Amino acid sequence: MNLDEIKPMALMVFLRAYYEPMGVAKLPNVKIDSQSWKADGNYPIVFFDGYAIFQRQKFKKVLPFKDAVYVNWLLEKKIALNQRVEDEGKLVAAMKLATPIK
Repeated sequence: MNLDEIKPMALMVFLRAYYEPMGVAKLPNVKIDSQSWKADGNYPIVFFDGYAIFQRQKFKKVLPFKDAVYVNWLLEKKIALNQRVEDEGKLVAAMKLATPIK
């Protein structure tokens, strides 16, 4: 079973929600961390960091990761997200949050 970290979205699906008067459109925010994992060199990591939320064709706010992960689990199937675990601002672990396989 394949679990996608960030579900791809067709532009038309986004635009349909964007132009729907009562709809809410969301775009994933991703960040690049090029400092955490090093061996012979830096290895950039792309990670999901929340959603940009649009309603009535206007940007409303950024929904941070800690809230966005619940949205994914409520609305999506087959979800997996890599999450950073930090202690006093330093990376101590990376974990994968995934929906249970049935």
